[in-house]
Amino acid sequence: MELDATTLSTKDAYALLTTVVAPRPIGWLATCAGDHVNLAPFSYFNALCSDPPMLTVAIADGRGGAPKDTLRLLRETGVFVANLVEPHDLERMNQTSAELPPDVSEARTFAIETIPFAGAVRVASARVALGCRVVEEHRYGRQKKVTLVVAEVTRVWAADDVVVVGDGAAVVDGARLNPVGRLDGAYYALDGRRVALPRP
Repeated sequence: MELDATTLSTKDAYALLTTVVAPRPIGWLATCAGDHVNLAPFSYFNALCSDPPMLTVAIADGRGGAPKDTLRLLRETGVFVANLVEPHDLERMNQTSAELPPDVSEARTFAIETIPFAGAVRVASARVALGCRVVEEHRYGRQKKVTLVVAEVTRVWAADDVVVVGDGAAVVDGARLNPVGRLDGAYYALDGRRVALPRP
């Protein structure tokens, strides 16, 4: 079978990409305005380059084309923190995908402890967090628009139990991490298994 991808509906293209481009890393992004903490997961998220260390996150428009809270806040502040999601945080991360009013904090609503970090906050239970500075944005899409945010990683926090010292430098040991990946539909990649966790 061969498909002309240019003729697919938005829904069918989304289903195809999220099924085939998998597992996808999850950026559990924290953005802040004063003492208000916004926390939301994004699976259109990935590394971009290493000199300097950079990453990207694609944020779809909200209802009516309005920017989602994450995009609005990172535009206001120019910073965000991407937290690593591991199995112990999976259910709480999934809860934060709920659409809450802009003035309601996911961290407070779901009792997720945060710690000030890199101009925003990091999730206290996350074993790795990347403090990021926004470099630029790009807009893509036809009817369903997305903003691709390009950011430089300026600060890294890692728990002591995932850090090793090699050649005099401390590095994060990937063998000590257990990142959760995003699959299609309601599924996540967890310990080599497909685990369903419906969005709230």
